[in-house]
Amino acid sequence: MKLLIIGNGGTGKSTLAERLGRELGIQATHLDTLGFGKNWVRVDENEFKKKLSSILAGNDWIIDGWSYQSTMKTRIEAAEIIIYLKFNIWSCYWNALKRHIQYTFKYNSYDPPESWIWRKTIRMVRQCGGFIKYTNLR
Repeated sequence: MKLLIIGNGGTGKSTLAERLGRELGIQATHLDTLGFGKNWVRVDENEFKKKLSSILAGNDWIIDGWSYQSTMKTRIEAAEIIIYLKFNIWSCYWNALKRHIQYTFKYNSYDPPESWIWRKTIRMVRQCGGFIKYTNLR
């Protein structure tokens, strides 16, 4: 089975991938762990593509995430099943904020090694601020 899970941050992609992986006996791959290195520094896109190609070549996989949009078409074409999690943007931000608080002082296994969540939190808050400005302009 080749399963792709996509959706905004905070929709539960990684949680669903882990749960399905346990139930189906298939390793779940979180694209954040492939696309980012220590301290949320993006890895080289070619390195990411090489790792991703290796996973996509397998017979059974579960992949969750958005990392490197340039590979989205490849992932979609390789998948047998696509799950798109779509929730209200404010629910996504709320869920992401709860996750960030939960993992403030401990490691989240869905994140890259040695990557504190506050670096990601700051980026999320900035994006939320931009979204608020955008929606107020409409």
